[in-house]
Amino acid sequence: MAVKPRRSRAVVVGSGVGGVAIAARLAYAGFDVRVLEKNSYAGGRCSTLKRNGYTFDRGPSILLVQDVYRGIFSDLNTSLEGEGLELLKCKPNYHVFFPDGDRFEMSTDTTTMAAQIEQREGRKGFEGYLNFLLEAQKHYDLSFIHILNKSFMSYWSLFRPSWIIATPSLHPFESMYSRVSRHLKSDRLRQAFSFASLYVGTSPFRAVGTYSLLPYLELTQGIFYPKGGFENFISSLTRLGQRFNAKYRFNASVKQINVSPEGRATGVTLESGEEIAADVVVINADLIYAYHNLLPPSNADKALNKRRIGSSMLSFYWSLGKKIPELGPHNMFMGDDLRKAMADMESNDTLVHNVFYVHVPSRVDPSAAPAGKDGVVVHIPISSMVLKSNAQGIAEERYSIDRYRDLISASRENVLTRLSINTGHTVEWLRANIIEESIHTPETWESEYNLFRGSTFGISHDLWNLICFRPKPRHAKIKNLYFVGANTQPGSGVPLCLAGAKIVSEMILEAFQMRVPWRHWASRRVKEESSGKTPGVLRLKMARSVISLMNIILIALATVVGLVYLAMQARDKPAAQSRMAAWEQKQWLTGHRVGHVLGQALRSFKV
Repeated sequence: MAVKPRRSRAVVVGSGVGGVAIAARLAYAGFDVRVLEKNSYAGGRCSTLKRNGYTFDRGPSILLVQDVYRGIFSDLNTSLEGEGLELLKCKPNYHVFFPDGDRFEMSTDTTTMAAQIEQREGRKGFEGYLNFLLEAQKHYDLSFIHILNKSFMSYWSLFRPSWIIATPSLHPFESMYSRVSRHLKSDRLRQAFSFASLYVGTSPFRAVGTYSLLPYLELTQGIFYPKGGFENFISSLTRLGQRFNAKYRFNASVKQINVSPEGRATGVTLESGEEIAADVVVINADLIYAYHNLLPPSNADKALNKRRIGSSMLSFYWSLGKKIPELGPHNMFMGDDLRKAMADMESNDTLVHNVFYVHVPSRVDPSAAPAGKDGVVVHIPISSMVLKSNAQGIAEERYSIDRYRDLISASRENVLTRLSINTGHTVEWLRANIIEESIHTPETWESEYNLFRGSTFGISHDLWNLICFRPKPRHAKIKNLYFVGANTQPGSGVPLCLAGAKIVSEMILEAFQMRVPWRHWASRRVKEESSGKTPGVLRLKMARSVISLMNIILIALATVVGLVYLAMQARDKPAAQSRMAAWEQKQWLTGHRVGHVLGQALRSFKV
């Protein structure tokens, strides 16, 4: 009787967005997958807090880039709707409030936007807005092709001909705020169109210009919200993975990644002492935490401490006894001086009081709160916890957290005051209607999800922490060890984590010489849609053809230049050799003189 071959085994450490996504993909492709989660629930930051009929999203609350969300279900031969998910459109996208009571409405409705912008900047202002959208659209299109679906495993990735061509149009050497400022002139419009970089925990004065794609997506495609909260999206992916026989274990903390003497990941050891063998290990836990606590000490481990870390959040979850109808589903409260607010956010000394975000899920999803009541989430961006050092200057795993506790009360009062100014309700009325309150501080984010320094967004998204400069999704020395999540490529945020899970799963399947099943589905869909002359597909195929042609032209030009150079060198070889000999002699004489002088100096000091 023939013995059935053993399936390759994969262990996924952590069940955040990236973890559940890669578990479903690997299980679908034929791996025997086990997911190990330290908490009693899946989702990590992308989970919900429920109490007495109120539902709050702990972290993400804005669904952008529908194509990425739909893409994972399509790749696994199903659909978002087929898995029971319903996306609700938020109208308007945002209310942006200012300290003097002024309000700006971010909307997909062009007429609404034109009226508001022209009121502040005249017709030239609306022309600037349209130019901004055109530039931001280019940022999105190029990012989708060159970043969202590509890995940057070395600095040589920067020399891809297609990337070299695309780079200037992505404006990576300018900040998001500076690109917005080129098109919009009033300070308040600039604030309204640049705060979206806070989605990835980075100041708009530090985030690269490419991130203007975020408001572009909001203003052209709209903002959506999964009915029942983001937890429903996570649950759908978890069930999908389980359908393909992925196994989930909760309350299972991992103590270490097991590595063979040959430098290969062989599985994990749990805190209980149980060992689980694997052929490949994928870490979805916080990458810096993993290097510090789950892997052997290394230079990479120490280097991560020097990385710029994104912001954290002080979060209030309020169950209200009444509705606040003046608030929309998404509300951004801005200050008078955004630059100072962002400097405060990064200073490690000051809580940002005047810039914060308020989410009211019950405004778009009535099931999020009892009838006639609202559930409100307040996120205040603040600096992540400060790493302390001991007397020898060596960083310890302890942080200064007392200052966050001391300022919670002041922060609450400040939020209530701003809500009073912008909604018309008194502070007393607002305070009296808070039936129940939960609070998340950086300490909470660290203890609950092992986030380094309590940073909810992980490593910053400035230029030197993106693409090939961001930690790689595959360990440089330990074989069969991979990373998915916010701190690796391509970056933080649900769409980027989903994209990263796809990139890493394909890397693993190629390493194990296994078929990538969704590529088969994708090629079949392209053929079917192309036969029906679907404009989007034809446009994508045309773009790929143009990029391929440009690559060929660049390679041909480089070859011609190289051949011409070699021919000139061969023709002028005697003269070149003579010049080289003269140069080498000059360098030797210089080096000899320097060496003589250094020798005299050392002898004078008797070294």
